[in-house]
Amino acid sequence: MGPVRDAGELLGQLGYGSWNIVAVSYGTRIAANLLRQEEKSIRSIVLDSVLPAGARAYLVTADNPPRAFERFSGASAARP
Repeated sequence: MGPVRDAGELLGQLGYGSWNIVAVSYGTRIAANLLRQEEKSIRSIVLDSVLPAGARAYLVTADNPPRAFERFSGASAARP
């Protein structure tokens, strides 16, 4: 996974002996895989709003804004 490799290389180049990682949403996948790859270097990890490994979020995310707008505008039009 490219982002995991990139993050591991970046953290290694920064020269820290251990890391505390906080990750949100898609970043939780990267952080979890980084933990597998660099477990001796990670002191703590916080995964917030975890996106499950099997989630197909990117297939439906693009549909969400138009759907929300349609619902909002439909609800507004229904009001007197």
